[in-house]
Amino acid sequence: MEVFAGLKKAALAAAFAVALLATVMSATLASSASLGGILAGSLLATNRTDVPKNLSMSDDFVGTNGSINGRTLSTGQQWVTHSGNWVISSNKLSQTTTTSTTTYRRASLPWITGATTVTAALTTTSSQYIGIYLQGNSNGTAATVLRVRNNGSAILCRLSSSSTCTQLATATSAGGSATWALTYDTGVCTVTRNGAQVLTYTVPVASRAGYEANTRVGVISIGNVSATGYRWTSFSAASV
Repeated sequence: MEVFAGLKKAALAAAFAVALLATVMSATLASSASLGGILAGSLLATNRTDVPKNLSMSDDFVGTNGSINGRTLSTGQQWVTHSGNWVISSNKLSQTTTTSTTTYRRASLPWITGATTVTAALTTTSSQYIGIYLQGNSNGTAATVLRVRNNGSAILCRLSSSSTCTQLATATSAGGSATWALTYDTGVCTVTRNGAQVLTYTVPVASRAGYEANTRVGVISIGNVSATGYRWTSFSAASV
């Protein structure tokens, strides 16, 4: 009888240990999910080809001159051109399509879900707009966009087609050449110029799912920006 009692106690102890382990694992995954999908995505979707395994990536556009389409970063992500002729020349990125239209020219990289900052060093010389974006869809026709030009105008807008970007917030005296950063974090979009905040916009709760449904990040322009002075000299994305 004592032998059977001992076996029973051992079985109960083992069952308790299994239940405790299951509880800990469940809590860990729940905690990961609360980070906006960043850690959970890394843990649960590491075999997805469209999700990088890193929480930052960057491109200084150093290397062989030519089209950016298919260019691979050191962290494995590849540029895709959606519209326009995006080329690297003398360690700078430019968009050389000369036709002046209302079409937004776009190129992008894959990224992950969650709070993100996209940063770029931009050079502008005239009244045409260049910029960066996040929350882009697979072909760049939906995104949250920052566009700037040399006359001081900086505009945060929501792209809904290749030629429609609805303004969300505008700063009339903050544009021009600088290091620009666009952040989305828990429904709030923030724009900084050389580290100083110049724009902010709170996305309505009912619209946030639509904003957060897409994850690509990229570069964007509108109008004829083929002139020498329009350049992107660096680009990066990082989780926040």
